[in-house]
Amino acid sequence: MYKEMKRHLKTHPELKPGVRVTTSGCLDLCDHGPVIAVFPEATVYLGVTADDLPDMFEHVETGRRAEALTDSPKRRRAVEAEWAHEKTK
Repeated sequence: MYKEMKRHLKTHPELKPGVRVTTSGCLDLCDHGPVIAVFPEATVYLGVTADDLPDMFEHVETGRRAEALTDSPKRRRAVEAEWAHEKTK
C-alpha cells in the first residue's frame, strides 16, 4: 500500500505539501489491515485497498472523513479510543 500511496502523490502534486506517507510499527490492528491513519484527526481506515486511495486523499484535502471507508461507528469509536489511550502512555 505504501508504494501505491507514493505513486498517487506523484500524480497529484497539489497534495504533496500537506501529506507525508510513512510506514509505522505495529498499530495493534493487524486483523484489520492494511491500516492507514490520517492525522491530526487520527482517523483510522481499516482493510484499505488501492481503490480506496482517491477517497482517502479526498479526506486529506477536505478534512472530511471518507465515510464509505470507515467501519461501523461503534468500531470507529473503539479504534479512536484505543489511539487516544495509546497517546497518553
